[in-house]
Amino acid sequence: MNQVIFKRVAILSLSEKKAFAFNFSEGLNFIHGTNDTGKSSLIKSLYFCLGGDLRIDDSWKKQEIITKLTLAYQDEIINFIRKSSYFVVTVHKNGVKKSEKIFSKLSELTSEIQNLFGFNLLLALKKNKETIIANPASYYFPFYIDQDDGWSNVLESFNGLKMYVDWQKNALQYHSGIKPKEYYALNGEQKILALKISELEQEAELIRKTKLRFEKYFENISFDIDVDFYLNKIDYFIKQCEELEQQERAYRLKAMNLYSRRNILSDLIFSIENERADSSSNINEEDDISFSLKKYDINKNKVALFSQKASLYDEKSKVDEQLMTIRSKLLEHAEMSEHIKSMLNNVHDNFSIKEIIDSEAYKSAALAFEEQLSEIREKINALALEKAILDTKIKTFNNVKRTRIINNYFLSMLNRAQVKLHLPITEKGGVINYKALTTGKTGSRSPRAIFAYHYALLMTIQKYSTLPILPIVIDSPKQQDLDDELTEQLIQFCLDDLAEVSQVIIGAVKPEKNMAGYHSINLVKKFSLLQSEAFSEVYQEIVPQFNAMFRHLN
Repeated sequence: MNQVIFKRVAILSLSEKKAFAFNFSEGLNFIHGTNDTGKSSLIKSLYFCLGGDLRIDDSWKKQEIITKLTLAYQDEIINFIRKSSYFVVTVHKNGVKKSEKIFSKLSELTSEIQNLFGFNLLLALKKNKETIIANPASYYFPFYIDQDDGWSNVLESFNGLKMYVDWQKNALQYHSGIKPKEYYALNGEQKILALKISELEQEAELIRKTKLRFEKYFENISFDIDVDFYLNKIDYFIKQCEELEQQERAYRLKAMNLYSRRNILSDLIFSIENERADSSSNINEEDDISFSLKKYDINKNKVALFSQKASLYDEKSKVDEQLMTIRSKLLEHAEMSEHIKSMLNNVHDNFSIKEIIDSEAYKSAALAFEEQLSEIREKINALALEKAILDTKIKTFNNVKRTRIINNYFLSMLNRAQVKLHLPITEKGGVINYKALTTGKTGSRSPRAIFAYHYALLMTIQKYSTLPILPIVIDSPKQQDLDDELTEQLIQFCLDDLAEVSQVIIGAVKPEKNMAGYHSINLVKKFSLLQSEAFSEVYQEIVPQFNAMFRHLN
């Protein structure tokens, strides 16, 4: 069976330096204690530690309470530590730490509950209709009956659930399997898509209205244009073109002169290099004296030539640099001239400057409007396609036959409880009819009717839900002067039937006859659930780990 089992609870008061610890059995557990012995505080601390907010006494809050709850689920041991709004969750698997996280808000813990147990019920907030993952109490409520509110108003044991729209109906359908978790996941996605589509449609409508106003009043828009200013600008551009052409002719002439000088220098360098080769080849080596004289003249001439060659190379290099500069200037002037001519050619003979500006502004604005509308239409169409696919998937979960089967099973379990608890048999009713099935009952019938409803709901969850079954925690079944005989019958019902569903933890004012032999603790000291002698051991169990994670958070 897919069950969560509570293993141990440890409670620590930092202000009073007192503590308490208790180990649970996997079956039935009884916590006995008269008023003011801390029985209810102990029982409340269980689901409170898991993020289910309950009505906690102010005196309990002032003691700087830290609670640790150890539970087993599948092959993992999970520790929850809570101090005020802070939570530390540690997961061990096969004796090895798998993860350790700290959360400073209940909303952050919600995602961890979803990851650990697969709980992903989505509910809509009343204030803004935003759909979010429901807080942990919407997972715990079928498994807990609190003595403050749970016995007088069914499903009212936890705080913080009234902020959701129709949370009871949606949560009951979710838990019972009428609308499984896949349905609510898809439904949440559907609502998000519908909201996005609505926002885009509103944006498109605003753009369309703006476009209409623009078209209506554009013709009345006057442009304050100084025509003489633009005419002077045109004259200036024409003069600039003429000056650029003159400068271009001068640069071209200078370039021609430089090219001519460069060619002369190149020829001189070429002649010097060739003369050196010719001189070497024409020497007659037969006449030593003649040879020596010629060689002397050649060498002397070489020195002069080499000196001249170096200066020629230097001059040629300078000419090349000047040519490169002129080429760059010519290119720059050509580009500028083309740009100015293009600007002048854009002025159409049949339009005034104002008309051109009007026309271009209108076309630009109209194009911008159409582009925005087109982009929004594409987004809406894409989202609408996604929504249509989700609609088809959601319809597969709106199974009337399945709903009827589940409700019939629920009613049969309710009738079973009603017989055992000596209540009138209900002939019609379903999971979501919690008010009609539990209100209007007088005296001791009211708590028995509420208990019968919880039992039928738990049996339905066990059969049809895919969620893990949590421990069933009941605080003081003896309510509203329930006599001893009926109390014993109710307890026996827990022993025989409720224990089949899950681990059971029951709080009672005193031990009843049929509680004997079961795992239990008897609280007898007034105002002293926590004891100073347990402080050191529980402190070492909780505080070092919590402080280490708290420092990591900050």
